[in-house]
Amino acid sequence: MKIPKTFKIKKCRLCHNPKLKQIHNFGNVFVSNFVNKKDIKNGVKAPLNLVYCKKCQLLQLEHSAPQEIMYKKFYWYKSGITKTMRDGLKELYQDIKKNCKIKSGDVILDIGANDGTLLKYFKKDKIITIGCEPANNLKNELKKNCHYMINDFWHTKHLKKIPNKHQKLKVVSAIGMFYDLEDPSEFIKHAADALDDDGIFVAQLMCSHSMFKTNDLGNICHEHLEYYSYNSLKYLFEKNGLKIFKMSENKINGGSYRIYCKKNIKKSIKFREQANYNDIIKFIKRVKKNKKITIDFIKKN
Repeated sequence: MKIPKTFKIKKCRLCHNPKLKQIHNFGNVFVSNFVNKKDIKNGVKAPLNLVYCKKCQLLQLEHSAPQEIMYKKFYWYKSGITKTMRDGLKELYQDIKKNCKIKSGDVILDIGANDGTLLKYFKKDKIITIGCEPANNLKNELKKNCHYMINDFWHTKHLKKIPNKHQKLKVVSAIGMFYDLEDPSEFIKHAADALDDDGIFVAQLMCSHSMFKTNDLGNICHEHLEYYSYNSLKYLFEKNGLKIFKMSENKINGGSYRIYCKKNIKKSIKFREQANYNDIIKFIKRVKKNKKITIDFIKKN
């Protein structure tokens, strides 16, 4: 497989504003990946720089490393491997059933379905399940846990492989992968187009608010291209014909938002958070301070 080169973005991934404000440069670091011992010295490095768009209020990486390295061949994180994640996804399944009124015979698509842990709960209820997952090493497990599998990156064209009666979706979910998208607006457009008129889009994702609150520097990596606030999420969904009608916070992955959206409502709900430009700058100041403290400690010991 030919691996594309890392590239620097020239405009905001969300609103296409060309004026991006430099926030912080973390240096040239290895792209997150799982490799064999013999390949450990052959990793790919890429710049890890944060930039900010004032127009849509999206914090994002200035460079895009090849997705093919991180997802296409092997993705070793499995949703069903820990009890914490299994319990979290079971609770999410129950919450989706409650808020989406999904029933036997309805169709749900999970994008970034991983090993199908979430979908297997719906499958037991005789809900038609479609799992979209590009990682080759997960496809055998996913196939067991859903009715139909798309072993590729998400696009509505892949629904043509699904029987016609199952092509209009009651629910589309994107769990723990929403910040990995090179073109988030295109992704949401295709998801919205695939939804039935009364269908619901559900997302769960790590949020910048929790990242700042907990000083979660480890969240910043090439895998995570975007760091969303509520305002940037609202901009993204409304741009593509969806409105947010319910939002909650939980402790998954250090702090996540759970968002429910649909088409036929007038406006999104209001939601207060501390994730504006000033909060970003304060976070970076703490990062620099903690870096100095850590280096000084290492030098003394």
